[in-house]
Amino acid sequence: AQRAAGFNALALPKYRAALEAALQASRGARLDLVATLPGGSRTYDVHMLPLGGAPGQPADRVVVLATDITERLALEARYRAIAESFPNGAVNVIRVNDYVIEYIAGRELEDINLPAEVVIGSDFQSYFTPEDAHCMREAFRQVALTRQRVVWDAPYGERIYNYNAVPLPEPDGSLVRLLVVSQNVTEQRRQLKERETLLAEIHHRVKNNLAMVSSLLRLQADTLADPEAAAALAESRARVQAIALVHEKLYQNEAFSEIEVSGYVHDLVRTVQGLHDGSGVDVRVHEQMEPVRLNISAALPFALIVNELLANAYKHAFRGRAQGAIYIRLRCLPGAGQPICELELEDNGNGFPEAVQGLAQWRQHSSGLGIMLISGLVQQLHAQLDVASAPGEGT
Repeated sequence: AQRAAGFNALALPKYRAALEAALQASRGARLDLVATLPGGSRTYDVHMLPLGGAPGQPADRVVVLATDITERLALEARYRAIAESFPNGAVNVIRVNDYVIEYIAGRELEDINLPAEVVIGSDFQSYFTPEDAHCMREAFRQVALTRQRVVWDAPYGERIYNYNAVPLPEPDGSLVRLLVVSQNVTEQRRQLKERETLLAEIHHRVKNNLAMVSSLLRLQADTLADPEAAAALAESRARVQAIALVHEKLYQNEAFSEIEVSGYVHDLVRTVQGLHDGSGVDVRVHEQMEPVRLNISAALPFALIVNELLANAYKHAFRGRAQGAIYIRLRCLPGAGQPICELELEDNGNGFPEAVQGLAQWRQHSSGLGIMLISGLVQQLHAQLDVASAPGEGT
């Protein structure tokens, strides 16, 4: 009775009944009991082991082992609440220092076909290949260092799981455990792979179709006796090739939604040079470009702008000269939101007959399709175009 004095009114009969059962049946008993102590209520995991007594007779003593499980139950309740937020995934609580699984619940148990009591206490690494276990440890290290979420994919047999690891800081701020939410994404990744394959095929076919259009324009130009008409078709062919090169770059990329611009500009320069090989002017192009990536919605107008500026320089800047130079600079400038991409094309050619400063004055000296395209594409990109030129000083 003195031992049981701390238990509340509901728990005391359970304690006495378990004690009597252990004494009479000479076999152990186990129960969870709540004790009301000066510091508040605590929950104990109680094991009763009978001792003594003649063979076949009730025991005369019982060893009672009580373990305080209050914090563990609070943690499990917290984890269950988290697990309910991910009905299609699994929640794992992993110790940082040794990767031992302290809690697991959810769909993952069904996939690995193991009961929770077997998984709890096991090493999280044991469910991965050595290579994937290394990736897991690196992910955990990043979470511990940054206290930020880390996401990665890893296979389990023929399935693929997506893992989200987040810190579970203790009240004192220390990090003892990580919360790892896993989800079977095998079907999603398969569908994504199919879409990527289909998208790659689309870009490949668009590139081939544009190459056919370019060839048709060249054949048509070869049949024309009017030099101006032939030149107009050649310019249109160059624009088609600029667009086709974007799709070629997208087809070559692992990500089909964006391209690396500096590599594209480098290849576009080679293409434009090839179209003007017969001009009789030795034009050297100097490139100074930082790595910049653009999505496809920005890459296409950007490509046409670069093509028009290059073609304009080759066509007009070096008339009457044996050689010339074009300088291309591409860099990212820090902005309040997204970085700002700045492209600069400069030539050391003849320049305009009169000094030009700004787009409005350029329009006064140029009225062709090229300037119309550039102006419209600049607006489409929500960009700004600056022009400066003087007689004999280039543009």
